[in-house]
Amino acid sequence: MNSDNQQKISTVYDGSTITFRMLRALGWGPQLLNLGYYGFSGIFTFLNMRPGYLLLSIRQMALLAKTSKLLDLQPNDRVLDVACGRGQSSFYLSNLVQGLDVTGIDLLDENIKVSQIIYNNTRGLQYEKADAESTNYADNSFDKIMCLEAAFHFSNKQAFLDECSRILKPGGRLVVVDFCWKDASARDHVETEQNNFVKATWGYEDFYTKGEYLQSSTNSGFVLESLSDWTSKVTKPLLRQFNWLSKLGNNKWGRKLLALSNDQVRLFSRADWKAFAKSESAHNSVHSDSLYLAFVWKKP
Repeated sequence: MNSDNQQKISTVYDGSTITFRMLRALGWGPQLLNLGYYGFSGIFTFLNMRPGYLLLSIRQMALLAKTSKLLDLQPNDRVLDVACGRGQSSFYLSNLVQGLDVTGIDLLDENIKVSQIIYNNTRGLQYEKADAESTNYADNSFDKIMCLEAAFHFSNKQAFLDECSRILKPGGRLVVVDFCWKDASARDHVETEQNNFVKATWGYEDFYTKGEYLQSSTNSGFVLESLSDWTSKVTKPLLRQFNWLSKLGNNKWGRKLLALSNDQVRLFSRADWKAFAKSESAHNSVHSDSLYLAFVWKKP
């Protein structure tokens, strides 16, 4: 991955956009950078807005827990957490099963430094800077590999899958949770103004389609064990909440109500709320063409 992509990813999560200001006001992060897993969907989505339930850090932990179960961790497994961000996902994994050896890798120096400061005294856990598309690990180094909501940043997903196949032991398991286009026709919308807004917000060039993921994984020698669609539990309920927030925030009395329920949005200006409405609309446009999928592959 080139230096321009590194810089793009670095600025994505720095809180400079209205989208990330809102996420942070709702309790998102800072150690976890995923969107979260929500218990209610469909007509019951409004229940995700209950006081306390909306705190995004809780939902983020729920998504991490859901994903980690797919790894089927066993005692003494050697585990690689790809694009570990600020380290909490790797720390979480290291405490699940006795005797695990967990390595968290990330492309950004600042993420590795933060992870090491907070978690470096954890037994069996280490953090290293590495490019997921080309690491320095030996062949057959790991029993399990996890990449949670990060592969959409990768410029060459085939290279990433090839690298995972190389460093994973025979019989090992790869879990990737990622955004995907619904089909090839959905990519035709990628150059619209709204989709370009979302691309700039999240710092990616393109998603894979589900079919492209399946074909590339086969090219890398993987066998699909399971494929789960978590769209209704991740992106859909979160965007439904964004919709309600946008409507309330762009109404005088709605802003007063939000300020009473969440001190962190008290200083959002009318201009901020208008900007958030633009973000909410753009994200809904992308959501209509995309899926949020959890892949589990085995290396024969």
